[in-house]
Amino acid sequence: MSHYHDRFRKLACQDLRSGDASAVHDWQEAQLNERRSSDVISVEICGIQLDVFRGVYNGGGDTELMIDSAVVTPSDTFLEVGCGSGAISIHLARKAKFGMGVDVNPAAVANSRHNANRLGIQNVEFRQGDVFGDVVDRFDVVLFNPPFTSHPAQDYSERMFWDPSDHAKQSFFSGVTSRLRSGGRVYFGWASLDSLDSQLPVRLAEANGLCIAKTHSCTARSGLYQRQVLEFAQKN
Repeated sequence: MSHYHDRFRKLACQDLRSGDASAVHDWQEAQLNERRSSDVISVEICGIQLDVFRGVYNGGGDTELMIDSAVVTPSDTFLEVGCGSGAISIHLARKAKFGMGVDVNPAAVANSRHNANRLGIQNVEFRQGDVFGDVVDRFDVVLFNPPFTSHPAQDYSERMFWDPSDHAKQSFFSGVTSRLRSGGRVYFGWASLDSLDSQLPVRLAEANGLCIAKTHSCTARSGLYQRQVLEFAQKN
């Protein structure tokens, strides 16, 4: 296992210098190439050291904002869609009664299980599946830090950044209320990039019985856009 090599460290510390579609795509391709070529790396996210397998999202400011924004109590259960290396689920499991993470990428599921086992986290389960997969239970909190852009994806690794025709985002909102307990909360990652439709999550949520309750945000390193976590509640 190796820590960030110099090239990866430099890339990880960079941020988008422009919000246009071409710049976003180039940045995503560069990170994707690194994730495909790197051996297991070690990253620290919100004070926890995690191993990240090849082909799995290594996390960043969006991951940290989701961890900081999501509220769970000792009696809560949660479901994370797109669990990646397990960073968010592992953090939340330390506060919650029980959690579950789902990812379409089998390498991500194996990675999440590895990190949970290594850290002694026993109240979280990880499954492979597209969006919700075979999960039909209801939870107090449901989270998704999605791939933003609708660019075509050829394999599991590409789907960490690209969501063809917004399939995952649409499937998430069409199915989330049937997996949410009464009074439950939904947390959805987004950003104020010029290339993104800022209102897409709100429209999808409202069409499926949810309303915006709060927006959590922080400024990206470049200062050019806001990272966001949109918190939704069920309509009365």
